[in-house]
Amino acid sequence: KDGYGTSTSACLCEPSGFFTAPAQGDCDDNDRDVNPGEAEVCNGKDDDCDGETDEYLPEPPSNCTNFYWDEDGDTYGVLPSKCMCHQEGAFRATRLGDCDDKNANVFPGASEICDGLDNNCNGFTDENFDNFPNQWPGKPGPDPTRPWKYPDMGFATVYEPLVPSGDVDFFSIEVKENNFAECKPINCKVTVSNIPSGSVYRLCACFSDVSECDDSGGQWQCAENDIGQNVSVTVSLPENTPQHPCDGSSGNDIIDGGYCDIKVSKVSGSYSCTPYELNWIVWE
Repeated sequence: KDGYGTSTSACLCEPSGFFTAPAQGDCDDNDRDVNPGEAEVCNGKDDDCDGETDEYLPEPPSNCTNFYWDEDGDTYGVLPSKCMCHQEGAFRATRLGDCDDKNANVFPGASEICDGLDNNCNGFTDENFDNFPNQWPGKPGPDPTRPWKYPDMGFATVYEPLVPSGDVDFFSIEVKENNFAECKPINCKVTVSNIPSGSVYRLCACFSDVSECDDSGGQWQCAENDIGQNVSVTVSLPENTPQHPCDGSSGNDIIDGGYCDIKVSKVSGSYSCTPYELNWIVWE
């Protein structure tokens, strides 16, 4: 009783029995919502009897879903979109916002990693990688429960990325004698190697127990590498100072340790997440 009938007909003066429809073309005469005059909706039926089910042309169904172009298959798409009952080809994402539709690791909500890309599509690149947790006394070391001590310290290595320009990485290494010779300075040599190609790094070091490095009396010693070369700085902690003269008197404490403070920054060079290598060695 939807006004459309099947191909079976009878020539009558007035409707009679099941012969009531003035037009034919009904493709499901048991469903009054299916006939050539109906609009297509997403329900798995050929509502308009055009031989297609849930099609979106010439007019999309009223309850269709916008599917966005998602070339990389990360479930986030870009424009254009199609309003359809189900995904079709690369029109498969129901969420918009991908900022690189050729990289499945780049989409809103992705974890940001240091790779020169805006992984989470928030408009920033490598955010939270402009510095790493600074290394303070006792870290790193062979035993995390205690600081390294001279002379068993020997040498150590730390790998850290330095990005972007303007980042400064700080280290503070405790240097403490457990077998010292009086009146001899303690030396701390630090070296930055594995510097990204074409970059210039500035390496600075000082012993903070002599004076605070960033105070007016601070004694940062700095150097920059030549392209393709390493850079090293050596600083010393003297044991003969006006405050602690090495004169053998019982009232003068011998300086037997301090903190070798280190900072590394990039002067020039291309953007890079490549780790550099920081080595230090202590001797008397």
